[in-house]
Amino acid sequence: MKPATADFLLGGICLVAGATYYSVASVIPKSMLSDEIGPGGVPAAVGLAAMVVSVLIMLKSLLAWNRDRLAAKAAGSANTDEAEEEVGSHWLSVITALVLVLLIVILPILGYLTSIFLLIMVSALLAGHTKSLKLVAFSLTSSMTLFVIFQFVMGVKLPKGPFGF
Repeated sequence: MKPATADFLLGGICLVAGATYYSVASVIPKSMLSDEIGPGGVPAAVGLAAMVVSVLIMLKSLLAWNRDRLAAKAAGSANTDEAEEEVGSHWLSVITALVLVLLIVILPILGYLTSIFLLIMVSALLAGHTKSLKLVAFSLTSSMTLFVIFQFVMGVKLPKGPFGF
């Protein structure tokens, strides 16, 4: 999928989400204590802003389609290396999505700290980082830092694994 196509689809999805958000925000009942804006005023504005940004993203993708079409006419043919790279990036996206689904499955089993450590390691490897001690150290310190921030600073209860963390 070309970036312009992906942008257009993302803009369409966000446009629907923004419209849904706006419609839900517009039916929030007003209270006797509400001001001129009302309790749904800010959420409605967020929904409108999301719709505007979505339309802008879709317009940008249409301009990119036109530019690509004109460039393809000028070049005469499509570059096969770009097509192969595009297919490879799609597989990388699919694998990344599968890793995130796997995270959801293993999070209650292994706990937050272990799961996030594995997520950071696998994400870095998928991004092209080589296997090294630096990667392990980075993953360990990052997962521990996130654990401390969420568990102790913010007070969020995180899933505990078989090791108690």
